[in-house]
Amino acid sequence: HIISNIAHFREVSSIIHFHHERFDGSGYPLGLRGDAIPLHARLVAVCDSFDAMTHARPWREAKAALAAMDELESQAGTGYDPDIVRAFLEVVEREMLDRFIGQKPTEQFYQTTMPILASPEAWPE
Repeated sequence: HIISNIAHFREVSSIIHFHHERFDGSGYPLGLRGDAIPLHARLVAVCDSFDAMTHARPWREAKAALAAMDELESQAGTGYDPDIVRAFLEVVEREMLDRFIGQKPTEQFYQTTMPILASPEAWPE
């Protein structure tokens, strides 16, 4: 609600609001499932989760890139949109983005990944 009141962020407020929804409907805040979750929120969910998995937290070590990729793949169709997971993993492998994984600032990873995944070429017909 706070972000939606700032004109500059109004367009991304739904992404922020819905990026914790799960593809199978078990997420929050509304329990949306599948295509009912806005596309950009589904995309950010994959990127955000991957970033979180590959960076250390005070309560756990960072996962290796391959382990994080395996986890995304294992949750495709339940936690994440399977088409987005497939495209994300293909882009990471094809563009050799693993050299950015685990580095800070994470903006390097997003600046490289998001434009590629947002392009029509990333999505086979």
